[in-house]
Parts: sequence; structure tokens; C-alpha cells
Amino acid sequence: MRLAGLVALSWFLLAPSTALAGSKLTGAGVRIPRTLSSVGGDTLTSGLLAMNNAVGETAIHESSGGTFKLSSGLMNILAQPGSVTAITAVTKSTGTLDLAWAAPGLDGFQGAVTGFYRIDYSSDPLHVFDPTLFQTEFSTTVTPGQAQSLRVAGLLANTTYYSKIYLADARKYFGEDSKRSDESTLANIPVDPVLANIGVTSVTITWTLPNSGAEGFRMDSSTTSFGSLLPGGAVITSATPNGLQVSLTMNGLQPETTYFFKVASLNWQGDKNFTTVLAARTRRSNGPLGVLNLAASANSLSRTVSVTWTNPNFDNQQGVVVLLSTTAVSPSIADGLVFTPGQVMGDSSIVKSNLMGTSFNDSGLVLDTTYFYHLYSRGENLTYSVSVSTSVFLDLPPMAPAGLSAALTPDRSQITLNWSGVSANLDGSSFRAPNAPMAVELAHFAIYRATSIAHAGWVRLTTVPVTTHNYTDNVPDPLGFFIYRVDAVDSLGTADTAMVIDIDRSLYVIATDKVTRLKIPFEMISELRGNSNKYGSDLLVRSVDKPADAAQKILKSTSFNVVKAPSNDAVEFFSFSKPDAQVVLHYGVAGGQIVPEGSLAPQVAANDAANQLGMYWNNGARYIKLFGKVDPAAHTVAVPTGLTGDFQIRQLLRDQAFNFDSSGIINKALTPNGDGINDAVVFKFDNPKDSTITGQILDVTGAQVSAMAPGPVVQSLQWDGKANGRVVSGGVYVYQIKGEGKTFSGTVVVIR
Repeated sequence: MRLAGLVALSWFLLAPSTALAGSKLTGAGVRIPRTLSSVGGDTLTSGLLAMNNAVGETAIHESSGGTFKLSSGLMNILAQPGSVTAITAVTKSTGTLDLAWAAPGLDGFQGAVTGFYRIDYSSDPLHVFDPTLFQTEFSTTVTPGQAQSLRVAGLLANTTYYSKIYLADARKYFGEDSKRSDESTLANIPVDPVLANIGVTSVTITWTLPNSGAEGFRMDSSTTSFGSLLPGGAVITSATPNGLQVSLTMNGLQPETTYFFKVASLNWQGDKNFTTVLAARTRRSNGPLGVLNLAASANSLSRTVSVTWTNPNFDNQQGVVVLLSTTAVSPSIADGLVFTPGQVMGDSSIVKSNLMGTSFNDSGLVLDTTYFYHLYSRGENLTYSVSVSTSVFLDLPPMAPAGLSAALTPDRSQITLNWSGVSANLDGSSFRAPNAPMAVELAHFAIYRATSIAHAGWVRLTTVPVTTHNYTDNVPDPLGFFIYRVDAVDSLGTADTAMVIDIDRSLYVIATDKVTRLKIPFEMISELRGNSNKYGSDLLVRSVDKPADAAQKILKSTSFNVVKAPSNDAVEFFSFSKPDAQVVLHYGVAGGQIVPEGSLAPQVAANDAANQLGMYWNNGARYIKLFGKVDPAAHTVAVPTGLTGDFQIRQLLRDQAFNFDSSGIINKALTPNGDGINDAVVFKFDNPKDSTITGQILDVTGAQVSAMAPGPVVQSLQWDGKANGRVVSGGVYVYQIKGEGKTFSGTVVVIR
């Protein structure tokens, strides 16, 4: 933009003879001040400046003041993007804030900006904000007023976060300041709310304080399940005066009436985080008391529900009738009747139990269905209490999209993502109508972009319908590095952990620590496609955190598991055709020591990691040394490999020279019959200097049988049990491995 008014400049005191013709004014640091500068009472005004035809240049006519002189010439006036004027939190959760703002323009007024955003946030109210200090940075191309959003994750619940957002151009000249956002995450929901007492005109609900606390709690009640049963319906509200009170009593209710209740925790801004709806029917003036502390928990993977309660204290209680229904309204059951398990009621609810007890486990349920459990205490003479009810909803995220690939234009200005459709849940169970999923099964695909693999700061670009399986993005910087993720998201906002693809079209599987990963080069991703692999199905690779084994000295344990899509059937011992993939495991460091996962893990100083750590891989029978390269700065151990499965970091003394021992042998007993099991023996060694290592197989007389070939991982050799292309006779054979003047020998067995 060109200004016809004042142009404010900063300058140093100069001798009168010093000339500034053609000088480039860059302001202070990465920000260009927008205030009129003066020195010793001298100011430079628009009467001395005129815009030149060249963008960003200004014609300077000779001028002088009492303490300075400007000689005629061209001076570059650098534009800088404007400041973000407002930041709001459009959605919140206990651990995330979705921030939204309008993009400023070039020079703060107009013009598209191709450059960078920097986001800084802190829970410290005294935090000092500056564009040079930031939590995440990513490239962008924006036009003035364009709606922007970013999900900030990994936050504490019920905590105020202060944030600022700075926009820079391609030269990284940042806007001068940003409006500060003061937003609190939601408080965690009240823990285990239960119906503690049901009276004729009142109901009491109690709960346990959530982690990180709350500023208060609120309880709402409705006779129409908040409008889901019938339109409208009055809602009665009650609230606690503080965040320490853990019970509320709702008074003024009608006798023998079904009410629905939900309890919310409040943050300091009054934002509510509600729990599941509970239901109860107020008592009549006499009769057995209803059960107390009713709660239900679901296991969606096993399709089971556990219902627990406390029996009320009244004479001659005979048992509890448990009804299962898919409707919120509990049926009225008549006194004097016997209800037996399996009995179907008039409203299609089913009697599940009539025994005396305090729990019931239900099974054989289906996903994406709300189940209501209605409980009635039975007194003497077959009299029944009013119902006490609760509900559960069984849901699994949709399976992540398989078949992720990308096409990049020659000038790297556009990238097109492609993926396969999703027709199943996380566990491989099919959608009810695979080609037309319900929103609660699959609502849309969400496309995200980030600028780094480790600790990626994901920015959501857009969402596309479930019938769309591609997306083209304008790459913000053709010379930059970007990664993309496509999530399959249901209407509840849940998603499976998806694989990631980078600008060079390599695939990644990233673990929950946001650093541990498996990288699959572009040249090998076709092996995951059903149209080119032997499985006939697209394959997904998932990262699974492995529990620490108290019997092992484990510093890190992660598994990369391969499954077929959409069936979710496991592919055991999957390996790529070449050892060109890379496994990177991350270890934690605190107080100068490596943080172990196993309870018996050794104490290892972080600055000695390169000499003390190594990677191991489980071949199905035991863990094999893979050694790997230690990066003490990044706190990682990496190894090129073609293998998947279980990987670990353990203590491994390394002398930084070529070394081999028998523990590095995989499949010491060969059965070279072509069945894919024990068809080769692999010799894994440590070769930190990348020295030339050779290996050969001898018979028991010392005659050479075969030279070894490169193995399935780097720093390995292998023998396939053949000599000159033909399988050798069964028996004992001698191996010899040589390097750096050392020779290691031993025996292997061929079984035929």
C-alpha cells in the first residue's frame, strides 16, 4: 500500500556531511516502529517524501535539520504486516482452546501476506510477550480479514491461558504487537455424579471433585430430557456458591414424575462442561425406596456395560429389577407382578435381572446406540419403587483413512492429498450402511497441516464431505517443509490416530509422545496399497505405547502394528522389501538423567547417552540388538529398518567400534523352504564408524559355502541357506564376520 500522508522513520544522529541516499530502513529488530520518530526536536514529515513507482521505495529530496542531513536518492520503506486486533476462543475443552482471529493485511491495511504466523501462549499472567518468543510457528498465505483458526492442545483443565498471535511476511518482519487473548479451558467434568437421594419433591446428586478443580458446579433438570423427548420443556437450574461443594438438591419437583438431570463444572468465565444425563422418577408418598448412587460405565470395544448402585435402607427388600431400554422414559411397572430375566415389556424394554445385589454386567450390545437402564427396588408383597435411571452411549471413532498418498506439482506450489474411503469403526466393525454412514459413525474428513514432524503444531485447513477423498492445498512456501494429516471424524468429534504425509510424500506413524515415529519413504508406500501388495487390502500402521515390563530394564517401548483396512485384521511380522524405513524412539530426560519407563531401568546420564543406549527389536521369540544412532540433543535413538513390531530402548554399552556377538543373530536355525518363516539367518552388528564389514559361510571343513548378503536392516548381513542359488544340505555351518581387523565366528544350523 502507498501512503500519501506521514511516513515515520527512526534514525541515528549523524554528522551533517553524512549521506543516507538509498539506505534501507529496517526498524528495530524484526519489528518496524509505526510511530513518528524525532531526535533533538527534529522530525521528518511527509513534505519531504514522495512515493516512487517501485514498490517499497520512497524518493528522498535533500533535507537537513539542526542535527541531521538526508541527501537525495531512493530509500526502501519496508512494509510489515499489521497486528491481530482480536482473538476469541470459538470452542473449548478441558485440554484445548480453538482460537480464532481475522488475518491482518500487508502493512496492516491491505494486500495478501505470504509469510509466517507465530503463536505464543502461557498460563503465567506476568508472561512477557514478544515476536521472538513463541510456542509454535508455521507458514501461511492470507488475505486481510480472512478467518483464521488454530487448535492449541495439551493444556491444563480449568486454567487461563494468555495468548498473542503475530503475522510476518516472507522476510520474517513481524507485526508490531497483538491483542492479548485471556481464555480459560473448561474445568474437568464432575467425577462420578450419582443420585444420592430421591424424594417425593426433591432429588439430590453428589459427585467427586475433578482434577484441577472447578470454580463452581451447576445442575439442570428437565422433564423432556432437555427437549429431546418433546419440543421445549422447562429447565430448572441450581448452582453451588463455590467449587468445593460436591452435592446439590433440586427442590420443588412433582411427585411420581420423571426428571432428567445433568451436572456441569464451571470455569472462572462461567463456561459449562456437562456430564451425562441421569434420570429419576420422584417418589410417591409411600412404597419402597429407590436405589442410590446409580452409575454405568461402557466398554465400547467389548460392547459391554457395567451398572452399579447402592441398595436403599428399608425393611424386607427383596431384590432389584433391572430393565434395559432404548428410550429415556422408564415404564411404570405394576405392584403384585413378577418380572423375570429375558421378559419383554410392553414398550420393548427387556428385564435383565431381578436379583438382590449391587451390580450388573450387560453384554452383546451394539455401537452408536443410547442404552437406558431403569432400576426398581422390590419390597415385600411384590411392591416396587419408582425408577432410577441412567444411560450410556457406546461409540468408537471411525477408522483412520488408509491409502494416504500425495501428488506434488513440479514447482512444488500445490500438493494434492488422496486417501481411501472409510467404512468401518476403529476396531474394524462395519458401519451399518458402509456407503452412507451415519454422522455418529463418520461426519467428515478434517485436513491438517504442520511445519515439523516432532511436536507438530497442527493447523486445521478445512473439512470435506465423507464422499470426498482428495484435497489440494496451495503450498505456502515451495521451499519449506510441511506435513499433512487427514482425520476421519464422527459427529462426537472423535477420530482414530491417522498417518501423516510430508511434502516429499513420505509417510509417518507418530506416537503419542509426538516424537517417536516410523518413517516410510515415498518409494515404499505402494507396499501399503491393496492393489500392489500380497494382502489385497490397504494397510494401516499404528503406534501403540507398550507398558513397562518390571522384569526388563526398559527406557522406552513402542510397537508399530500393521492392520488391514477396513477389517482391522492384524498383519503379523510385516516387513518392507527394503531396510529404508526409519524407526525413531524418543527418551525422556529430567535433571540430567534419562527418565526410564521400566521400574528396574538403569540410571543413565543424559550426556552419556551415545555410549549407553541402543535399540532392540522383538523377532517374536526375543529382543534382538539393532543398536541404532543416538542423538543426545533430540533425545532419540534411530535405526533404518524394514521391520515393524515391538521396539525398545535399553541400556547397551557401546565402545564406538565395530562389534558383534551371538545375541545379534536372528533365526539361528534355518528352514530354507520358502514358507517365509526362518528362511534366512540375519547377523546384526554395531558399526558406528560405517566401516566395511564382510561375512561368509563355511562348512565344517573350512570350505567356503557362500558369501553373506546385506541384511534387512542397516548394519546387518544375512544368509538364505543357499550356495550358488541352491539350498544347501541340512547340518551345521560356520559363519565368519570381519571388520576393523576383527573376526567373529560361530555356528548356525540348517534344518531340512
